Amino acid sequence: MALVLALLAAGPAPGAEGEFLRAQERFRVRDYDAALNLLERPAQSSDARAAADAWNLRGAIHLRRRNYAKAREAFRRAAELDPSLFAAKANLAETDFRQGRRAEARAAWEGLLAQTPGGQRNERDFLLYKISVAHALDGRLDLAADAAGKVRRREDSPAWFYANAALAVGRRDRAQAEQFLARARQGSAAAAPAAQTFAESFQSVDASLAEAGRRASA
Repeated sequence: MALVLALLAAGPAPGAEGEFLRAQERFRVRDYDAALNLLERPAQSSDARAAADAWNLRGAIHLRRRNYAKAREAFRRAAELDPSLFAAKANLAETDFRQGRRAEARAAWEGLLAQTPGGQRNERDFLLYKISVAHALDGRLDLAADAAGKVRRREDSPAWFYANAALAVGRRDRAQAEQFLARARQGSAAAAPAAQTFAESFQSVDASLAEAGRRASA
C-alpha cells in the first residue's frame, strides 16, 4: 500500500522469485539501493506479470525517496506490462496525491473504482477512503461524507477511521479528528495482510490530516 501498494501484487515467476522476495525484504528495511539492484533481473523477465511487479516495487522505492518522476515512470511501465495490475494504477494516482495534485489523483481513483468489481472489497474500500480524503482536504465535505459512508468499518483496517478523520478535519473538529486518527493508528498496527498493503498510504494521509487539523485550529 507506500509501501504504497507495492506488495499488493502477486509474486513474480519462479525464475526471479528469490531476487524479488529479497528486494521486498530490503524495501521493508529501507535498504533501497540493495532493493533496486535485486530488481534488475526480475524487471527484465519475459513473464509480463513478474516484470510488472518488479517495476511496481521500483516505483514504490522512488516514491519513498520523493523522486516523483522516476516513480511515475516505473508505475506506468508496470501498468503497461500488466494492465490488470491494480497496484500500479493506484500508485500512479498516489504519486499525484503526494505532489499535491489531489484533483488528478481523485479523478484517477474514481475511474479505477468504476473498473473494480464489487467483490474486491479491500481494493474498493481503499479507493473510497482515498477519494473521501481528497474531497475532505479540498473542502467538499458532502462528497467526502458520501464516499466515507461506503467504506466498511473494520477493526482490522484503518480505512474507515481515516476517512472519518478527514471529515472531522474538514469540519474543524480537532478533538474528533484526533480520536479517529488514534483509532486508525491502532488499526494500522493490527491490520490484516490485505490492509497492510496500504500502510504507507495511510501514514501519508495521517501526516496530511494532522497538518490540516493544526491549520484548522490555528
